[in-house]
Amino acid sequence: PGALLVLFIINPKRVLFFYTEDTKKDLARFKEIAQKKNIAVVEEKELNLSDEVPDEDEIVYNTVSDFITKYGAEKTALDLTPGTKAFSVMASWAVDPKMTPCLYIGQKWGKRKMIPGEEWIRRMQPRAQQKE
Repeated sequence: PGALLVLFIINPKRVLFFYTEDTKKDLARFKEIAQKKNIAVVEEKELNLSDEVPDEDEIVYNTVSDFITKYGAEKTALDLTPGTKAFSVMASWAVDPKMTPCLYIGQKWGKRKMIPGEEWIRRMQPRAQQKE
């Protein structure tokens, strides 16, 4: 739900999707929504996310870094919500936090389930970099 929320609220011009074998089933849905909203899917990368594949970290870092180089840091936002901890660290290292906001989808929970419609986007930023 978080990634879909970002597509609807931010309405980006283009997106880069990372997915795993488990989330690959959702990719067609995301691409269909992106197409309906005239959002270009510029790249898709499948990740293994296994401890036996250390190159995954480099793939995430290099792909995000290349995307930012091509399209500009000031025109990029990074949604860290759906990623693993390792993914989030490597992706965030690839961005300049002064130029590229890192976003996280917050959610209210009730009875161990997310409450639909109670999500919000949180901009992750060190206090020293926040605008007053």
